[in-house]
Amino acid sequence: MMIVLMSDRSAIYERGQVYAIGIGGFDLGLAIAGPVFGSVAESITYRGVFSLAGILVIVALANLAKISPIPSAMLSDEKETSML
Repeated sequence: MMIVLMSDRSAIYERGQVYAIGIGGFDLGLAIAGPVFGSVAESITYRGVFSLAGILVIVALANLAKISPIPSAMLSDEKETSML
């Protein structure tokens, strides 16, 4: 998906360079993330890592609920009646 977005937003003559920078950046991020977050996991233990992940999920769900509220029709206890 990202390849499509990168190629759509770049000129034809620079698509190879944009693709190489994008894939290189992804690989570099993977190479750096392991040692960095491994040392973070050692300092706060795995229990702390999972607690932090749970907190981030709760924050993300709260933000999602804020930007896309539940329609009021879904909140009512009334059952739909169908016309036969």
